[in-house]
Amino acid sequence: VTEADKLLQAQGLTGKTGDSVYSSTVDAGKIVSQDPTAGQKVAPGTTITYTISLGTEIVSIPDVTGEGESAATKTLESAGFQVSSSSEYSTSVDSGKVISYSPSGSAAKGSTVSIVVSKGAEPAQKATVPNLNGMSQNEANSALKSVGLSLGDVSTKSTTDQSLDGTVASQSPGSGNSVETGSSVDIVLYSYSAPSPSSSTATEP
Repeated sequence: VTEADKLLQAQGLTGKTGDSVYSSTVDAGKIVSQDPTAGQKVAPGTTITYTISLGTEIVSIPDVTGEGESAATKTLESAGFQVSSSSEYSTSVDSGKVISYSPSGSAAKGSTVSIVVSKGAEPAQKATVPNLNGMSQNEANSALKSVGLSLGDVSTKSTTDQSLDGTVASQSPGSGNSVETGSSVDIVLYSYSAPSPSSSTATEP
């Protein structure tokens, strides 16, 4: 302001400090505006009143946690903030409610407050059960893992066909079924049992 006074005095004018106002564009202590404005012709000795900046106004950020998105936005805008929002799944906050916001505490008026809005609990992901018939236990386990499923109970079923030994005879749920990711699939494996020798009875003539 001293510098401004010197400039005015050099022109035969007088400076006077008027109101102080907050400004997001003019640093504190600097002149925001003057009356009369620059460029006007005035008589020597005229008093020029200038408005001084208080700098950016810092205001408290209201706590909007748990509010609906619309209500939270109105609350923040009423406090002088701009609002940006994003969303994410939450098992603890109802859909449409604010999970969190940042920054917290205080911030410059006119700055942006980011809110995170709940989309509710994440829906269960689905997987299609693959056809495991004819696979070994290890192959079945790998096939299930590849689609986000796991191997459940393993039981056996007797067979006299040695070529089937150790392969999947059946499964539950069956192939093609849609189940939640992480579900388990039970399988029945063939277990080879040698056939009993046929008994022959000798007949005396």
